[in-house]
Amino acid sequence: MASVSQAFLYFSLSVVLMALSTFKASSLPMSLSGCSDRCGNITVPYPFGMGTDCFREGFEVTCNNSFTTPKLFLDSSNIEILDINITSGEARVYNYIGYRCYNQTGKVNSTRPSIQIIEPYLFSKKRNKFTAIGCYNLAYISGVGDEPYISGCVSYCDRDILNSTHPRSSCDGFGCCQTSIPTDINYYDVQWGFSNSSAWQFNPCSYAVLMQEDQYNFDVSDLIGFQFYERNNKIMPVVLDWAIRENGTCLSSQVEKSTNPACRSKNSKCNNTTNGDGYICQCMEGYEGNPYITNGCTGS
Repeated sequence: MASVSQAFLYFSLSVVLMALSTFKASSLPMSLSGCSDRCGNITVPYPFGMGTDCFREGFEVTCNNSFTTPKLFLDSSNIEILDINITSGEARVYNYIGYRCYNQTGKVNSTRPSIQIIEPYLFSKKRNKFTAIGCYNLAYISGVGDEPYISGCVSYCDRDILNSTHPRSSCDGFGCCQTSIPTDINYYDVQWGFSNSSAWQFNPCSYAVLMQEDQYNFDVSDLIGFQFYERNNKIMPVVLDWAIRENGTCLSSQVEKSTNPACRSKNSKCNNTTNGDGYICQCMEGYEGNPYITNGCTGS
């Protein structure tokens, strides 16, 4: 009987500790006092914010409540935010898929999406790839950062690919290709080279988009009809790197101290960004929370 009682006691303590841990994590301050930290299902941590005096300059976001589930957008834009990560200095947003489609007469219907972001954001070189999908498809990505650039890739295939056992996750040029982008990029657009209109019966459309690399695994069904475009609702996620950019970089004396203007918590540290100038703040080891808020990092 004693062993049963002890087991029940241990179980009860475990439940209580888990509940306390969950409560603590959910009660950590994420926004400034008096400011909302939620838009629909998305947490909005400071330096981001909605409304007067709730955000750091350049970090304003807008919550659109006209949707069934409210949606979050970069300040006064149509760029929808999926989530914000203050630990890594990243934000994921939706990006439109570009397409070039043929019909039996050879008529072309195409789009060349472009996207412009402003400080404090840059497209992530580490997390994104420019991806082109289609048979005999040459797609370019051009953009502006510290210097203008252009890159691209070619994907090829024929009707036999529809019956192939090509690995679904592979994007190696056979029906799908990918290429990297440089750092310091805040604008890009899609350009089309050649596409083979003779493939329209089994592959009427070619696609191109800058997107989060680990969010896509190629499947030959993406070449059939409009499946890729429609299945993804015309959009794919792309990762933005953000940082505190107006104050330069961390000084050596600031790395382990919260003496940098944006690192407000005494238990925070400053880390230089690897994409463009600037820095991000992080809670020191053993602490969690929001380093951009006074007393925002608490013992974990």
